[in-house]
Amino acid sequence: MRKIYLFLAMAVVLAACGSGKKINKLIGEGKYDEAIDLAVKKLQKKRNEKSADKYVLLLEEAFAKAQERDLNQIERWKKDNRPDKWEKIYELLVKVNLRQEKIRPLLPLRVVRQNRQARFDLRDYTEATIRARQHYAEYLYNEAKRKMAQNNRQAYREAYEMLDKLNFLQPGYRDTERLMQTALERGTVTVGIKIENKSDKVLPRRLVEDLLSFDNFGTDNFWTRYVAWEGDGKKYDYTGKLIFTDIQISPERERDKEIIQEKEIVDGYRTVRDSSGRQTKVPVYRKVQARVHLYQQLKEALAKARVEFYNPHTGQLLFNRPLEAHYVFDHRFASYTGDKRALDKEVLEYTQNKRVPFPSNEQMVYDAGMEIKAKFYDILRGAEFP
Repeated sequence: MRKIYLFLAMAVVLAACGSGKKINKLIGEGKYDEAIDLAVKKLQKKRNEKSADKYVLLLEEAFAKAQERDLNQIERWKKDNRPDKWEKIYELLVKVNLRQEKIRPLLPLRVVRQNRQARFDLRDYTEATIRARQHYAEYLYNEAKRKMAQNNRQAYREAYEMLDKLNFLQPGYRDTERLMQTALERGTVTVGIKIENKSDKVLPRRLVEDLLSFDNFGTDNFWTRYVAWEGDGKKYDYTGKLIFTDIQISPERERDKEIIQEKEIVDGYRTVRDSSGRQTKVPVYRKVQARVHLYQQLKEALAKARVEFYNPHTGQLLFNRPLEAHYVFDHRFASYTGDKRALDKEVLEYTQNKRVPFPSNEQMVYDAGMEIKAKFYDILRGAEFP
């Protein structure tokens, strides 16, 4: 037992040594914040223990070096006197503040062996952070306006991203929201979509309406807006067509067949004696049978279409892809005579069904068209327009 206690004590000591070496290594590699995180984690558990001294000393060293490095970098960027550096200055000041708040709950910390309190130079950077944020906000605002003055779609998109960042950084800054709306409108591509029917079947009106219902449509491209085509295509940045080229509907068909299903079931129990004279119950099996009449109602629709995108100002075809959808109405039901227990699960479910009316040709076109819609919308979601 004594050996076990000794082994456990050695394991704890070795683990502690390993953590100290890891923190020291991180400091040597300049990974001060990782070293701080590990030292803080250790001190949260053992700040009042004798072994805490080394973690306090390592935290003291890592914190001092991290603050010195970051504050020196901030001063260098300030001396550069470049407006675009205010983002980095602001973010680094936020980091410096967060680092202080990370260790503040542990203070005061003592270095017991040196009979002193650990030294952490904590300062109030609130005003410096506010000034940096103001300079950063001013830079974002001016740079966004400069981008918008270029009056091209890509510049408007870049301006919007800057204004969106500004609105998060400092809500209500000047006329940011108005500028964002302008940048959004002028940076967005509007694509007019129309449906053409070159098949010999009539497209149901509700199918056309569903195909052009973009109100709740989500696109992976923030800068693309799809609308139903209205009039002259040249008022759109791009135009798209969904052209139904062929729709085929099969005749209504009914199939039926008769099958025999058999199953061996437990039909009670009987008592027997085993070799030791004890009584046991064993199942009695019996074969049951049912005659099943299976029915199938079948009707199919095949729809073929083509998606095209154009530059309406030049007439150039930009994209062309075929689509196809195969919709099947397949309804099955069954009746039987004999023992119900012989039926398998699938057939038993069919016996719950009844004959139903076949869907109309219009309904078949609609259902096939909705499968086309799903594939069409997948294309729209992935499409990118400059």
